[in-house]
Amino acid sequence: MTNKRSTRARVAAVVAAAALLVPAAAGAQIFGTLTNAAIASDGEGGVFMLGGGDVFRTGVMARFRTTKNTDLGFQGGYDRIEGENSWGAAVDFKVYMIGGESTIPVDLALDGALGHLRSDDFTRNIFQLSLLASGILRASTAVSLEPYGSIGLRSSFFSKKGPRGADGPGEWPRENDSVDNLTEALLRGGVRIHLSEEYQILAEFEIGEDSSCFGGGVNVVF
Repeated sequence: MTNKRSTRARVAAVVAAAALLVPAAAGAQIFGTLTNAAIASDGEGGVFMLGGGDVFRTGVMARFRTTKNTDLGFQGGYDRIEGENSWGAAVDFKVYMIGGESTIPVDLALDGALGHLRSDDFTRNIFQLSLLASGILRASTAVSLEPYGSIGLRSSFFSKKGPRGADGPGEWPRENDSVDNLTEALLRGGVRIHLSEEYQILAEFEIGEDSSCFGGGVNVVF
């Protein structure tokens, strides 16, 4: 009975945190790398793929613990939005704020990310700041679920490549946007399915101001 009450309390805490965060804004890592609020183990990594509408992202990810309360993530891959094909890489740094062992049965973390993407015509530099919440739902079986979500802001700065490949002032080639930078709010949520201590499957959705996507990935602890 106590375990059931503890599980219900953790579910309620995660849902309540998500409800409080949604009205403000939301964010993910640059490529949408299915990151929870907990600090990574010594090393982990995998692959991901998200798509929907005019958005498609796929690539590889890795994350390493740097201290007891911080970790460092790396992502690299392909990003396609509204017909613009880009390749690039990103790095993010996560700081653990509140742990699930505290009086609040939910993990909270702050994450900052930087990314650089290049296409044939444009370069895109991205800065992102996110607040993440997650919590593991203990089950009687070996498989456990970990719902997660985040809020934040993503700013993208675009420049057009000249005839010799040099970057210069330019505009994002979108029908409804003629500025050379863009700041947007995103809502991200998902669930991490712990098949074992080493293997996890993830499913995630991301809702932006003018685009949305859904996908998943595989994460391996090494």
